[in-house]
Amino acid sequence: MTILLALIGGLGVLLIWTGVTHPFVARIGNSRTRVQLRAEEGERIQLSPLLDRALGPLLDSASHTLAVLLRREDKDRELIVAAGYPPRYRTVYNFYAWKVFIATMLFLVGLFNALAIGPGFLPVALGLGILGLYLPDFHLRQLVQKRREMIRTEMAFVLHRLAIQVAAGQALPQALEQIALKPGGPFVQELRQVSTDISTGHTLTEALDAFAQRAAGIDEVRRFVDLLERAQQLGSPIAEALTSMGRIMQDRVQQDIEARGMAASVQMVLPIGCLILPAIGIVVMGPGIYLAAQYFFLK
Repeated sequence: MTILLALIGGLGVLLIWTGVTHPFVARIGNSRTRVQLRAEEGERIQLSPLLDRALGPLLDSASHTLAVLLRREDKDRELIVAAGYPPRYRTVYNFYAWKVFIATMLFLVGLFNALAIGPGFLPVALGLGILGLYLPDFHLRQLVQKRREMIRTEMAFVLHRLAIQVAAGQALPQALEQIALKPGGPFVQELRQVSTDISTGHTLTEALDAFAQRAAGIDEVRRFVDLLERAQQLGSPIAEALTSMGRIMQDRVQQDIEARGMAASVQMVLPIGCLILPAIGIVVMGPGIYLAAQYFFLK
């Protein structure tokens, strides 16, 4: 009964925390005010979380102050672009607001422990605050690395489709548009942005250069953009080059998967050696050690 009550209480706390900190989706019914959205979104609106509405003005002011102190808006903005504008960090000021919020929360946790334990815990509270200030940086860099890996992996297989489109006689902009119309991950989304830029009046070279800037740090994207720009300028066939590039990237993806599998098998040695084997040793040898102790020392 106690376990059941604990589970119910934990579920209640989780629901309350989710309702306060996470946006939820509401369907528009027979309300007086109708909100016109895009057709693919239907009649759904995204509401702001309660925590955002309560702390928004304060965090907005603090984030602008932090931006002035750090003087690294351009660098952080480039990271946000490279991460694909993650929902938590849509703008650089959202990113700084999270830094302020997490640093404040961790500092308050440390300060509470300092009041409970003693003033000797104050340096720990300060350290927690500094840690909270840099945790979003670590998280954002993880998102950037993850997105780059996803782009490389998807690119290895999309290049074959693009080569087929070009070999069938389609012009390069039309081939990119056909690929962009299909569902896909971050690489297809970037091709969709390239197609959108072309349709709004930019040249193919300008759209591809913008893609290369958004995907800065990915050498394969830079080579891909150079290949398309060279083909566009010289009119040379690129189907075979795209196929070859895709095959090379697929081999690299396969090698990365095998390397990660080997690394994972090596990493499994640590928990097996430190946790599982001692437990097995205690179970197997424990009774014998106990009997030997009784025989030799407890007579």
